Amino acid sequence: MKIEASEAKNRAAAAISSGSPSRFIKSYCNVNLYNPHYDRHVIGPLRIVGEKGNVWTFDASYSLFQTDLEGNTRIFSVGRYRVEALVEGEAARLKSVTVIADTGTVSSLLATPI
Repeated sequence: MKIEASEAKNRAAAAISSGSPSRFIKSYCNVNLYNPHYDRHVIGPLRIVGEKGNVWTFDASYSLFQTDLEGNTRIFSVGRYRVEALVEGEAARLKSVTVIADTGTVSSLLATPI
């Protein structure tokens, strides 16, 4: 029997209050098992945001898609990366990369980096 996380949470709460929690607690705990999937990042072109000395700041939009083992694909997250790079001569080194997500919620476990 497969049930949604919110349903499992309600059942677990009801079971605890009735004094017979074991079966529903196990069900609730197993709802959040890791779902094997493949991530695909689509990253847009860099846009220069600013420069302070030899530290350059860039933005790049991203879309992150997840495909499960059955071939179902969904958008997991969209937003932008804020990248700071230290530029010395012809070489640039990453100083920091920050994810700024437009997506307000993550619909499943965040088991891999965005």
